[in-house]
Amino acid sequence: MIKVFILDDEAIARINLKHLINWEKEGYTICGEADNGMDALKKVEELRPDIIFTDMNMAGMNGVEFINNAKKITPDVKIIAFSAFDDFEFVRQSLKEGAVDYLIKYRMEPESLLSMLESIKDSIKTESIEKQKNDRIKEMATSGKALIQKNVIMNSLNGYIKDNFPAIIKEYEIDLDEKNIMIAASRIDDFYSIKERFNTQEIAVFIQTVDNILTSICEDMGKTVYVSLGEGRYVFVMSFGDTQSEAVINSKAISNISTIEGTVKRFLNVTLSFGLSGICPVAARISEYYQEAKKVLDDGYFKGSNYIVQKRELASQEAPKYNTGLTAMEEKNLLADIRSSKHESAIKTLEDIFKTMKNNKCPFDAVKMTCIDLINLLNRMIKEFNLSPNRVYPNNSSAYDDFKKYETLEELLNYFKLLYTTLMNVLEQNKLNSRYSTIIKRAIDFIANNYEKDISLSVVAEKVNVSPQYLSKLFKEECDTGFTSYLNSIRVEQAKLMLTDGINFKDLASKAGFNNYTYFFTVFKEFTGMTPHQYEKTILKGKK
Repeated sequence: MIKVFILDDEAIARINLKHLINWEKEGYTICGEADNGMDALKKVEELRPDIIFTDMNMAGMNGVEFINNAKKITPDVKIIAFSAFDDFEFVRQSLKEGAVDYLIKYRMEPESLLSMLESIKDSIKTESIEKQKNDRIKEMATSGKALIQKNVIMNSLNGYIKDNFPAIIKEYEIDLDEKNIMIAASRIDDFYSIKERFNTQEIAVFIQTVDNILTSICEDMGKTVYVSLGEGRYVFVMSFGDTQSEAVINSKAISNISTIEGTVKRFLNVTLSFGLSGICPVAARISEYYQEAKKVLDDGYFKGSNYIVQKRELASQEAPKYNTGLTAMEEKNLLADIRSSKHESAIKTLEDIFKTMKNNKCPFDAVKMTCIDLINLLNRMIKEFNLSPNRVYPNNSSAYDDFKKYETLEELLNYFKLLYTTLMNVLEQNKLNSRYSTIIKRAIDFIANNYEKDISLSVVAEKVNVSPQYLSKLFKEECDTGFTSYLNSIRVEQAKLMLTDGINFKDLASKAGFNNYTYFFTVFKEFTGMTPHQYEKTILKGKK
């Protein structure tokens, strides 16, 4: 509906105009009216009509003055002037001030009024389409400009732009100074788990929201820009111009970072960690200080999450003593614990390994080498005991890729405790299986490798070359439980592992081998005494 407003100091004139045509039927609505110019201006500002009918000859503010003031409030409004007098001067002045047409009250007919309104309606639609097009062009131009600015910053950080920085930032209107620059490398804590909880569309909205917040914060701060590196990682470039005091620069940088972290946490309930470089004296060395900030962020892992680490803080520590990878004694102890089924001792050994790395503040590259050694040792055990890897690794994933998703020692320790506990549970199960008949061993092995598929007693019986009735009888005799109960127990255990690994709930039931979520919910609660959601909360609570 197109909104119409009527201004006339004569009530009878307003009534006549309102009843001259069926406004609603023709696609218009009378949104308001007034009997004087001052009152009308207040209502126009509130109602924002598309069309205004105004009398020209009124006491106080006349029509010409009203048109002039109304156009200042809403420039795009269409104004039709009307009067009881065929006065050329009123016509000339009203059109000069922006009226689109002029009517004589006693000559107004429904047909002529409708014809005029339709012409104005077409004009409004055309202007609306044009405005939308221009808005899109402006939006694209603004977005394109921001993208170009970020590309320039990223090229500078990567060392592709070293010379003539002042001219470049001026050309691309980047709000930075050319000296006294500090770089903050940042990441969203536990970003991998966040991604697992959201679908593709939800994570896109989340990332866009973070970008909107960071853009607003940096604009408000001034002399601060940021670049998104993807996967929840960001780089902030802050410049402090002619500020001479290092203490003042550091204080301002920490204040800026704290504002960024606090705002993101307040709006999205996620935390950020930061690695802050030293003070870069000139823009030509910006890439050197960017690499420094990234290393500081990684090497600050020992603080856990939601931290701000400065280059000078790490540099002030004594040179740490650390080994690259597992020591011979650590490897020997782990192997002995696994082969002897000493669960608690093996977990204690893992905890000691990570505690030592934390206490020594090892560079994160050394932490990664230790993780690779732990995976290699795990694979040796899998091969030594002739196990299928998918019985140890969740979702048949690659541990060499998976461990890189974790960014704190606590997350990495929990990940390896899960893998090593799973390995030892599988080995324990294999020992128990030694008392089983060949048929049941083969059935159990088939279930372990195919639990996520739509398997049944008949399918397994066919694989081990016996009848379903005979296989069911053997399960009850040797496993002290029925086939379905055994299969469900394996699936629930796998579901628990997947929950520990942070799987998305929408995929959980199907990946654990259940076709029906309601049935899965019932079975899971039957075996664990908790719903999947309650179990996940217990896991998350245990990680804190």
